[in-house]
Amino acid sequence: YELKNLKNLVLFLKKNNFKELSILYLYRNNKNYENDNFNLWNNELKDQITLPYFICKKLDKNFNIKKFILISSIYSDLLPPKKLHKNIKNFPINYSVAKAGVEKLTMYMAELYKFPVFCIKLGGVEGRANRKFLNKYKQHTIGKSMLTINDLNKIFEDAFENENGYITGRTL
Repeated sequence: YELKNLKNLVLFLKKNNFKELSILYLYRNNKNYENDNFNLWNNELKDQITLPYFICKKLDKNFNIKKFILISSIYSDLLPPKKLHKNIKNFPINYSVAKAGVEKLTMYMAELYKFPVFCIKLGGVEGRANRKFLNKYKQHTIGKSMLTINDLNKIFEDAFENENGYITGRTL
C-alpha cells in the first residue's frame, strides 16, 4: 500500500467491522539490482521502513492491534557471499541496509505501542531462484536447502498463535 491508499484500507476495514488486527508486513523486494540509483534506494527504504511505520501508526488509532510482525533477512547483518551473487554487479546494498533498518524499527515500535511487535529474520525462500543459484546456495547453508512455503506457513502460524506478549522488540 502507498500511504495515499492507507485511508482506503482503514475505511475498508471499518466497513467490514474489523475490530482486532494481527498484521504481518511482508514486502517482496525489487529484484532489479543492476541499476544502483537514488530512486531504487528511496523506494527500498520507503517500502521496508517508512510504510510499515505509518501503517502501524494509522491502524493503531482505529483498531485493536494484537500483533505486528515485520520480516528481515540474514543479509541485514551478513555480507552476501560473492560466490552466490557474482552475476550481479551491484549487490543490493540498499536491501541489506533496509533490512537492518527494519530490525531497528522493530525495537522502536515495540517501545511506542502497547502490543507485541517483532521481526522474523529469514534466509532464502524457494521459488524465485534458478536451479544454478539454488545449488550454490545449498553449499552455504547448514540445512543444504532454502525455506519452502510450508516452512514459512509454520513460522507465521507459530508467530500468530503465540500469545506470549513478552516477545516484543526482538528479531527472531
